[in-house]
Amino acid sequence: MSAHLSALEEAISDVGYWRWWAEALPEIFQVEFGGVQLHFPPADSDHAPNSVVALRFFEPTVVAFLTEEGAEHVDEDWRLALHEDRVEPFSVDHELFTLTSEDKLREIVSGCRIEYAYGSELGTSAPDNSVFLGFRAQGVGFVVRAKRMTVVAQPGELDPAQIVTAASDWWEYWHEYWRRRETDAPLPKDYACEVTIPIK
Repeated sequence: MSAHLSALEEAISDVGYWRWWAEALPEIFQVEFGGVQLHFPPADSDHAPNSVVALRFFEPTVVAFLTEEGAEHVDEDWRLALHEDRVEPFSVDHELFTLTSEDKLREIVSGCRIEYAYGSELGTSAPDNSVFLGFRAQGVGFVVRAKRMTVVAQPGELDPAQIVTAASDWWEYWHEYWRRRETDAPLPKDYACEVTIPIK
């Protein structure tokens, strides 16, 4: 397992949420998450760091939206509503998120209605030169397979080393956040830090 993919899985799935998607099919599909535990210095000291990360998939072979069977609280048009910012983001299920495991991908799809936005079958395994993403989030979910993926955050496109470093830096930032939280000099309020509560 690539270290940067493992770091990215944890950074997104711990307390992250699916906030948007966009497409320029058949060339590109983009999935955007917030609350991601990758740290980049904020533009100014009055604001928390930007926690939004986009995953861009190039030349996808399949793009599929999932709705859990029996998820009555989910509107029929949730897919379009998310794209048009008409619905609140969906919190990612930490246990059902993968960039690396075909077994986990099959578990994610199980028990869901599948709506194909591109392609017509999920496939059973990824070719050596391809990438994939699969996850569930509050009754909905998503699967994509593609030839290539890039990761884009506040500084721009991230290489694997930057992802690993940003994941490590986030935990240092988190420790500093909680160290200063009840002092006269707290850091700006940060959603991801607030919901990642230390044991004291």
